[in-house]
Amino acid sequence: MSAFGFKMDAAPQRPPKPWLLIGVLLASLVIVTFLVGRSFSTADDFEGNGKDAVEVTIVSGDTLTKIGQRLYEAGVVASVDAWVAATSADSRATSIAPGDYNLRTEMSARRALELLLDPESRAIMKLVVREGDRLSEIVDAVSKVTGISKDEFIAVLKHPKQYGLSAEANGKPEGFLFPATYEIAKDDSPADILKMMTTRWKQMMQDSELKRRARKAGHTVEEIIIIASILEVEAGPDDYSKVARVIENRLALPMRLQLDSTVNYALGINKLKLSAAQMNTESAYNTYNEDGLPPGAIGNPGLAAIEAALEPAKGDWLYFVTVDPATKKTKFASNYEDFLKIKAEFNANNP
Repeated sequence: MSAFGFKMDAAPQRPPKPWLLIGVLLASLVIVTFLVGRSFSTADDFEGNGKDAVEVTIVSGDTLTKIGQRLYEAGVVASVDAWVAATSADSRATSIAPGDYNLRTEMSARRALELLLDPESRAIMKLVVREGDRLSEIVDAVSKVTGISKDEFIAVLKHPKQYGLSAEANGKPEGFLFPATYEIAKDDSPADILKMMTTRWKQMMQDSELKRRARKAGHTVEEIIIIASILEVEAGPDDYSKVARVIENRLALPMRLQLDSTVNYALGINKLKLSAAQMNTESAYNTYNEDGLPPGAIGNPGLAAIEAALEPAKGDWLYFVTVDPATKKTKFASNYEDFLKIKAEFNANNP
């Protein structure tokens, strides 16, 4: 209807011009061909595994395009387009984790993607804390692996809250840094590194029900860790539980522990045989002169030693001697006369 009430016939539609449709189709085909060719062409991509080593940092929140830009700026890939093409064909690309990666310059985009998906390419330092390592040895290892100065690391150790030291440690980190292999990033601080160790220690405490079992054994958690730290030094794993029984039997009498390992710790040395003067060292850690357990752990024990401290073997032994330190072969005695015999065997093996 028109504004005046008359019905108006619609304007006749003109048939589309064939040449116009053909032109549109051709233009579309050209664009699609260009885009497809751009995506799959190797003209803007390097070939092979690359040349010179280069480290690239992927930041949390980076999109795949942003990662491509970082790779291009570092000379890893020839173009962002080549990277986008490679990642578009692989759904795993979305799982690339932030961090530092060891790559190479002038790599194919596909090879760069493979390395970014490979954990072995992560530029991570590995810190090994061995069972029984003293705190001083851990400090040395951290400094050697990371380049962090010993003084900087020691300064953080004086502030337990910074690195989450367990309350059971009573402010003393020795014994409460769990032995394991830790992956350290280049920007990890001393507090970050220590948190890794204390977190693992707390997880062990929870998993092993350490608090409950320590009470059942008649000890505090700290006392169990002290005993376990002694086991790490005094015997091999096969004899941990028997040495733990010797310690328990002596504590029950009471009888001094008389352990070279605690004197070595007091002196900061690690000698197989101690002199008379060294054995008379004035220290709360000298178990020849002091009653009971030393005031703290003498190293950082692993789970096997902790388990042995919680559940000692059954026996009436009061003495033990590692007659062959090289193999950790240890013999036990229940009386002084038998002790002298196995001590003589030790002296014969270690003149």
